[in-house]
Amino acid sequence: MKKRLFGLALVLALCLALLCVSALASSDSPSLYVGGVEVTASGEVTGTGITDGTVSYDADTNTLTLNGATLSGYYEYYTYPVFIYAKNDLNIVLIGDNKVEYGDNDKYPRAIYVSGDLNIRGSGSLACGSKNKAFAGFGIECSGNLKVENATLNFYVENDGICCWNGDVELNNTNINIESKSKNSNCISGNNITITGGEVKLVSNGADKNDSYGIYGDIVEICDAKVEIKAYYCGIYSSEALKVTGDNTNLSVVLMEDASEDFLAISAPYISVNGTIYSGELKALVVENGVVKDFTVSITP
Repeated sequence: MKKRLFGLALVLALCLALLCVSALASSDSPSLYVGGVEVTASGEVTGTGITDGTVSYDADTNTLTLNGATLSGYYEYYTYPVFIYAKNDLNIVLIGDNKVEYGDNDKYPRAIYVSGDLNIRGSGSLACGSKNKAFAGFGIECSGNLKVENATLNFYVENDGICCWNGDVELNNTNINIESKSKNSNCISGNNITITGGEVKLVSNGADKNDSYGIYGDIVEICDAKVEIKAYYCGIYSSEALKVTGDNTNLSVVLMEDASEDFLAISAPYISVNGTIYSGELKALVVENGVVKDFTVSITP
């Protein structure tokens, strides 16, 4: 009996030791980095990698506020520079014009990388990359759901503009401008993608004109929004359905002029525009004020 009790006590001690080690490892791992500065408490965030404007964090609401800020510093996640990194969920409020300066960084930088859900709101904007400079990296990557409300995002990137590996993308009354130029990259990708109100302009400029998408998802829904997509390979790919609703919806999905005849502007099992069903494989689709004005069906030889 004594031996059995001793064995149980030993097992319990080992379990407690493992828990302590795990807790220490967790506490040592950073939860939030902004502009290369580790954020551990509420208050203003300052550092050499944060110039112009202000950055502040509220730990109670897990909210990061950017007010006219420029981020040039980064946290190195594995080998990738990340300008805003969160190990868990994160809320971001944008005020004024904010930007991420990639500089000459060629290590596939990320403007925002969140291992969880990401919510972005506010009347301000966030920009990364530039049409006048070499393209670089990614815009937003998150493992959970992404919700953007009212804010403006201007991304000129080499790879993905917005990528949610295991979550949905919800854009409400936003102004989104994304241009991506690399093979195997998407302007916007996720599980289900919903665009309600606002304006979205996407240019999928695949460098080798192959395997690049404007929108890539399962169910893609567009309601009362203005959406313009130009692509070399495919403007919208949906594995389940593209659903367009609302009398104020204006949608244009077309291929580049020099795109291959084998490529599609839209690829989906079916397309629904205010209840009317159309072929899921189109060379072009134009909707004005909720009414289809032009659609070109792909003809398979």
